This record gives sequence, structure tokens and C-alpha cells, in this order.
Amino acid sequence: FQDTETVFVSYYVKYSSNWEGSNLAFHPHEFQLLTNLESNWAGPAETRLTAYIEHNEGVPVLAIQDTLNVDQSQIGVDLTNITENRGVAGCNGNTDGYSDTCYSFGGTNRNGKIWRAEQIYFSDDPGPTYKNDWHFIEAQFALNSIAQGKGVPDGVLRMWYDGDLIIDYQDVLFRTGENPNMKFNQLLIAPYIGGSGSPIDQTFWVDELTISTTKSAIGGAAEADFDGDGNVDGADLTIWEGAYGLSNAADADDDGDSDGADFLMWQRQFDGNPGAASSIPEPASGAFFVLAAISLLAGRRRSHR
Repeated sequence: FQDTETVFVSYYVKYSSNWEGSNLAFHPHEFQLLTNLESNWAGPAETRLTAYIEHNEGVPVLAIQDTLNVDQSQIGVDLTNITENRGVAGCNGNTDGYSDTCYSFGGTNRNGKIWRAEQIYFSDDPGPTYKNDWHFIEAQFALNSIAQGKGVPDGVLRMWYDGDLIIDYQDVLFRTGENPNMKFNQLLIAPYIGGSGSPIDQTFWVDELTISTTKSAIGGAAEADFDGDGNVDGADLTIWEGAYGLSNAADADDDGDSDGADFLMWQRQFDGNPGAASSIPEPASGAFFVLAAISLLAGRRRSHR
């Protein structure tokens, strides 16, 4: 897709009733975002930046990895105040303060940072978070800025579950001044479980997978309900008119301001029917971009490039 510093990935997903995932403290991988610094066939574990969207043991997860940035001769050395030629997700120090990992794999030191939701959102038992029901997931990654040749920890990563914001960090370092032209431009759908592979035959389904530079208007409470009264109506338009260019009081797309994009979201959600915009519809099979049933077969491990 076209190079961008900010990307939103949204989709409906449900998991088979026997879904176990990896039964490990990590994996399965599901979706990955790569950048314009990689070829079309780059292995996701060894890049300048890979962003992960997945869940582990029912808990939604966002993660990053930038193994190719790691100075392999300075493992365990804090380079954050010395050079921009370093890894940001571990092995060479920590700029943004979030916990990281550094581990050896095939003679190379790889790294990673993980941000988890605070609870299980894909549960085994029927109810609002049942894994075998359709749920709407949306994730945002916005690359941090570069100032005076140095990376500034002001990047954003967020995840919404059925319209509710469940992961929200706005002080993340994704890149250093060594990679000022880095932008997202690739989506990889690559389910993977390490170790012995999938513990059982299990399946998940994905529908209406969408990539965008703005937040979706689907799922949860209507983003254009600026006064919080449950309706998207003329009163919300009045708030937008007063906030336009001045404040974030009518910020429907969570980009920090009130602008024309927020008006378009109000326009799409306004239909005069109180509460209509807050429903989460059952997705139409094959709609918009892709419908996929993805199965992980027990004991069949694929090579992780």
C-alpha cells in the first residue's frame, strides 16, 4: 500500500470454539506491518521495523521488532545517548522506557517490545468476549517524529476492541534518526506458532480487512457523538463548527484535532436515528477487502523466515 507514517488496520475476527492458540507465553503471530525499507519478501523477524497485531492466550497484543537495526557488536550496551545507529526494541538500550527483550536466534541477536491489553478479550465461555463470536478489531501505529537528527519518543500505538480503546500508548520510539524516511507500506498475513507448532487443529476467520490512514467509523460508540448523548445529530455538528481548527472537542478520528476528516465521519454517522451508529453489525462475508479462514494444523510447523 502507499507509504504512510500512520496506518490503521481493522478487521472482524472470530476463533474456533476449540481455539487454544500457542499455549505459550508468546505467539501465535497473526498480522504484521513492514516498511518501505524492506523488500517484498523480507522475513518479518529480521527487518528495520515489524509491527505485530495479534493476541496471546486471549489477551490482545501489539508488538514491534527491529532486529536489523541492532548493533550486534554492542549487545547489552546502552547506546541511547551515544548513537542513532541502534535497535529501539531491545539489545542496545531503551529510550522510551517500555520493557524489551534481546535473545539469540541462529547466531543473531533479535529484539522485541510487547504491549498487552489489561484483560482477556477472547474468552472460552459464551458472553460479550466469547472467542467464537465476531469481534471488530482496529489497531493504529503512528511513527515517531525525528528532530535534529534524533528519534523523539512520541509515536502512537493503539488498539480498539468492538469500539472500546483497550491499548493506548503515545510515547513510543519506533525509529531513530538513522531511518528518517521509514514509512509503513506492507501488510503481511502470516499466522505462525514457534516451537512444536500448533498444539491442535484450530481455525480463525477474518472479514472486512481494511488498511487506512484514518480511523474506521465502525464498531462501538459513534466517534462523531461529540456531546456523548448517544445520538449523532445537529448538536454534534454545532460542536464541530465551534471546535474546527481550534480544539480537539470534535476529534472523531483520534488524530488530535477537529478538521474536515472529523466532519466526514459525522456526516457518515448522522442519520437521525438515535443509537443507530453504535451497533456492531455482523460482517457480510467477502465484503470490502478479504474474507479468510485461516487454519493452524497441529504438529505442522512452517519455517519462520
